[in-house]
Amino acid sequence: EGVRWGVAGRDWTKLSEVFESLMDAANPPAEVLRASAAESEEEALAVASSAKVVVSTAGPFSKYSDRLVAACAARGSDYVDINGEIPWVRRVIERDGGAAAKSGAVIVPNCGFDSIPSDLGALLASTKARRLEGHVDFWGTMSGGTIATGILMHQSFPGEVRDPVLLGGFGEPDSFE
Repeated sequence: EGVRWGVAGRDWTKLSEVFESLMDAANPPAEVLRASAAESEEEALAVASSAKVVVSTAGPFSKYSDRLVAACAARGSDYVDINGEIPWVRRVIERDGGAAAKSGAVIVPNCGFDSIPSDLGALLASTKARRLEGHVDFWGTMSGGTIATGILMHQSFPGEVRDPVLLGGFGEPDSFE
């Protein structure tokens, strides 16, 4: 109650379907905005200007969200996403951190189900072990966006993808091998 929100996306047909499906909700979206922030700085600015907080859930973020994060940082709109693209996050910090600090925007990447369990697991492991090695089992399937993200990360950031201290921390990458 009292929260005004909208939906935005790249595909007008899918976006319209989502918007219509939400119209019977207790608090339906107030507006729908077709935005291809990856291709248009103007559309990224339109999204950032129309929101106090932008929540982005579709990747690959390094392909689709550069302009959107920059627009949020410049306009003072907060930005939250669910990405797991650590090299891209470092680029965002370096590129948009100053503008966000100046405008008061809070940029929160890696916020969500995909990142919280692994972050907590890494914290726990780092407090218990000197040398870390990992093994992950999962069931189900990955989305097309997740697969595209993995491919894009290895193509766009080949050296950075394997750096365990890319966003800070201790030690040199070679000391973990």
